[in-house]
Amino acid sequence: MTSVRVAAYFENFLAAWRPVKASDGDYYTLAVPMGDVPMDGISVADIGAAVSSIFNSPEEFLGKAVGLSAEALTIQQYADVLSKVLGKKVRDAKITPEAFEKLGFPAAKEIANMCRFYHMKPDRDVKLTHQLNPKVKSFSQFISENQGAFKGM
Repeated sequence: MTSVRVAAYFENFLAAWRPVKASDGDYYTLAVPMGDVPMDGISVADIGAAVSSIFNSPEEFLGKAVGLSAEALTIQQYADVLSKVLGKKVRDAKITPEAFEKLGFPAAKEIANMCRFYHMKPDRDVKLTHQLNPKVKSFSQFISENQGAFKGM
């Protein structure tokens, strides 16, 4: 058996983690409860090619856990990429997992728990991911390709 463990999906930034207009200014906030701990991320579209490479080398990966990640950024670094690509000021909301789970929307508690897990810095391997899929996109590339999802911001 080979276990493939994926990072947070970049696609979450298009929906559940989409920046929200701040009530006290002309900027947006990114409410992902990670503090200053870098969070690994990857696009769902890039996972298949990496897994295919694993299937093509079963002897190399048999009995191993493979942690996939395109890159690991802090939430402020994700916000900086969004600011640059979208031309809008985006900041880390600096929300805690405890405050996040109290937001009360569906899956708020589950997302807070996921971020608590990411705080433990699970084993993800950016270099190996890029070897398995040389075309894996950075967050900046992903957001550039998906700018249309932010229309109306």
